[in-house]
Amino acid sequence: MDVLNIIPSNTSPNVVFNPNGNLSLSGISTPENVEKFYSPIFLWVDSYLKTNPSSTVLRIQIEYLNTSSTRILIQLIRKLVEASSYKNSFTVEWVHEAGDEDIEALGKDIELVCSCKFSFIPIKS
Repeated sequence: MDVLNIIPSNTSPNVVFNPNGNLSLSGISTPENVEKFYSPIFLWVDSYLKTNPSSTVLRIQIEYLNTSSTRILIQLIRKLVEASSYKNSFTVEWVHEAGDEDIEALGKDIELVCSCKFSFIPIKS
């Protein structure tokens, strides 16, 4: 299985999903067609989960995302949470700029919706 590496654009995040269980999503997510952009990510995750990984860490360092991206991110996290219930451990690291209360609050909202404990990591800009 290969690393999924999607180069960021002005409207889409940087994606580096490694079969060793380190998954990273960073930048801005406001693609015009969210389903089209995230489709290869979901396909990769489906293949990844078939390998029965023992541990998965999803590191999210989003500067901004629109409502459609938020919904699809929730779907992605729920998929990984569901798989972890049976096959592996799963951790979400929500990285945000220290003092960015909006992004931190968004992470806390998604944490509640997904019923998954996040590790919140503030960083200095």
